[in-house]
Amino acid sequence: MKRRAPYLTIALILINAAVFFALDFTGGVDLDRIYRFGGLYYYSVVKGGEWWRLITSCFLHFDIMHLGYNMISLLATGSNIELRYGKDVFCLTYLISGIVSGIGSMLIHHNAGEDFLSAGASGAICGLIGFCIVRIIKEGGFTLANLARPLIAIILIVYSGATDGSVDQLAHVCGLICGALICLFYRPKREIPRA
Repeated sequence: MKRRAPYLTIALILINAAVFFALDFTGGVDLDRIYRFGGLYYYSVVKGGEWWRLITSCFLHFDIMHLGYNMISLLATGSNIELRYGKDVFCLTYLISGIVSGIGSMLIHHNAGEDFLSAGASGAICGLIGFCIVRIIKEGGFTLANLARPLIAIILIVYSGATDGSVDQLAHVCGLICGALICLFYRPKREIPRA
C-alpha cells in the first residue's frame, strides 16, 4: 500500500520558511518589517480595522530559532492530525486556533496595559497540540507512540518560551484551549485508515 504524506503540513512549513527567508534576504527581519508585512498589533487591528493581521501574523517569525522550533512542532503534531483526521480537520483547527490565540492574547494584554507587536505560528500549533491531547484522552490511548508527538511539540514551545522572554505564552495558552475545545466537540464521520 502506498504511504500517504502530510502534504498540507509540509506546504505550511514551506510557506512559513519561504516568508521568513524572503524577508531575511530582502532587508532583514526586524520589528519594523514584521509590522509592515502583517505582524499583530492591537491598535492596527482593533482601531485600524486591519483584521487580516490575525492571519498574516501566523506566517511571520522573528528569527531562525523562532521559525525552527515552530516548524518542528508543526511537523510533529500537524502531520498526525492531517493523516488521521483529514485535511479539513487539520486546516480548521490550525486556522481557528491561530486566529483565536491572536485575539485572546491581544485583548488580554491590551486590558493589562501591555501592547506589543506579536507574530508566529505557535498559537495555531498549540491548537493542534490541544486537539491531540484531548483526542488521546477521549480515546484512552495513553501509549508512548501517541504521546510522543504532542510531547515533543510542547517541550519545544515551552523551551522557546523559557529561553526567550519576548515569547507570548498567553497566545500559547489561548491556542491550546481553542484546539482542545475543537476536539472536545468534534464528532468524526469517519477516521481515515492508517497507511
